[in-house]
Amino acid sequence: MNELKFECESKGSKFNILQDIYEQLPFFVCNNHILKQEYQQDISMYMYCKETGVPPYKGSYNEQPKLWLQKYYIIKSALDIRTDIMKEKKNG
Repeated sequence: MNELKFECESKGSKFNILQDIYEQLPFFVCNNHILKQEYQQDISMYMYCKETGVPPYKGSYNEQPKLWLQKYYIIKSALDIRTDIMKEKKNG
């Protein structure tokens, strides 16, 4: 993977693992196998927190569970990529 990343960067290509997964996943697996209820709950919690400004757990940033922080940044990055893709499609 690192070799592929280096090759893409050396050729001036923008390398983004999440975008590559997003675009290629439908060729390898049915969406029903990756859309687990647990993941949907994490996305719902992310959206609720983002829209209301309410932290998911009591306390400050340093008191949030490490796993939730990892999930938060993964979800945020994936949704940002999705937004960029939708903008590109709209602008054609």
